[in-house]
Amino acid sequence: MSKEFENFKKKSLHEYDSILPILIIDPITTRINYLIKKKKIKITPNQISNARIFILSPLILISMFLAPIFNLAWMYLVTAGLFYLSLLTDGWDGQLARALDMKSKKGFFLDLIGDRCSIIIFLFLIFSVGMFTHNNILVYSSVFLFTIKTFHMMIITKVYYLGGIKTEKETLSVFTEVDTLGKMGVNQIYSIIAKLNKILKIKRWDGTIAAPDRYIMTIMVPCILLFFRNNVINTVIIWYFYILILFFTIFFMIRIKNLLKESFIKFSLEDKKNKN
Repeated sequence: MSKEFENFKKKSLHEYDSILPILIIDPITTRINYLIKKKKIKITPNQISNARIFILSPLILISMFLAPIFNLAWMYLVTAGLFYLSLLTDGWDGQLARALDMKSKKGFFLDLIGDRCSIIIFLFLIFSVGMFTHNNILVYSSVFLFTIKTFHMMIITKVYYLGGIKTEKETLSVFTEVDTLGKMGVNQIYSIIAKLNKILKIKRWDGTIAAPDRYIMTIMVPCILLFFRNNVINTVIIWYFYILILFFTIFFMIRIKNLLKESFIKFSLEDKKNKN
């Protein structure tokens, strides 16, 4: 590898990252971005983000809609492939922005929207699998999760509207999942993983399981397994989603409680300040 490429890679990649982006995303996106820079191809990070939001996400939803309607198991394999492309664009746009010094607030906003699209895809997958396996519990649970997630996002929107969020740091604190995951015991899992990496010694791995890793495990892996469906695989997938539904129900409820608590405290302090 040339020294020029190594310097480019160092600039475009995060110093530390989670495991799956390091293994299956960064090696591809880094080389694509390097080619873009070398050949002076006119592609911007925001164009990549737009492709993820307005092209790939709708195609993924369509493929998940068609699979149970026409009983096409291979459509879930298409879904897995399309979602992998979506994950590539998620890493691709940020790396290109850093490499070409094109970071912007618009790009930051589009990245947040893209992450919300992935959550919608996950929730719709539960509905799709419920229809495909004729499991009403999954169907109704997906509607329930979508409802509480919508309520969660509605609270965030109202906090913005009322002026509770003013800086990029505050925005990240509202959208971050670290605090809630920590309360649910995920930090203990990270601690075990960090100890594991002392043995594996994978470079740049920060010992965490971030959003791309979770999306691969909750979206791509079930879709691939559905392609090889049989009674055993169907049962495993159904119970796997039961566990995820329980986990995310608790997760969203804690997030809603924390947001309401933090917002009411913030607004009360502002009201007292205005009265004085």
